[in-house]
Amino acid sequence: MASIGAIGCFFLLAGCGDAVPPAAQGGVSVFLEQYDDMDPVYGKRDCPPYRHWLNIPYDHDHTPGSQRQLTDKVSAIKAVNNQDGDSVSCSVKPSGSGFVVKGDATAYAESAGTKYRPSIVHIRITQIAPGDTNSKGMLTVQDEQSLNPYTSDLCTFSVQGDSLGVAAGRIWGSLRCEGLTDTSIPDSACLVDMGFFLFENCAQ
Repeated sequence: MASIGAIGCFFLLAGCGDAVPPAAQGGVSVFLEQYDDMDPVYGKRDCPPYRHWLNIPYDHDHTPGSQRQLTDKVSAIKAVNNQDGDSVSCSVKPSGSGFVVKGDATAYAESAGTKYRPSIVHIRITQIAPGDTNSKGMLTVQDEQSLNPYTSDLCTFSVQGDSLGVAAGRIWGSLRCEGLTDTSIPDSACLVDMGFFLFENCAQ
């Protein structure tokens, strides 16, 4: 009888042991744009994706070049890992007086029956604490507009104000990144002057 009970617990995990943890969720909206011509560092460089919002999840009511902002500092629309073709993986783990953050998300992109390249976001923050406004980190984005990944390690992250914050297993923040570059186009450079992100149900 004991062995039968063990088999029952194996197939019916709920009620026999720890509950299955909730799926990771993520909401990201970043606005890629061209630098002003007068910028002293990047003013002469081109941003091939041009001005547009990149979203996780994808806004299925709009084409890639006409996406609207879905996540900001007070509200968020979230993708759920392994639902609707989206994937989300994240960790927000204590480190010293703050947290180290890793967030990865891919959004299935389709509108009006046309399937596009997925929207992809990778965020890395080496150290961020509650109330921080200028933590350093990295952002990589890719979608139908960019074709290739655009990456920068010249990013600052904030978790101060409104609904923003950070704790073990979750983070809601804003970001700004200079000089996002496609490595296959050495003279390219895009600016993210406005971006917001949320990850929850993350490893901790």
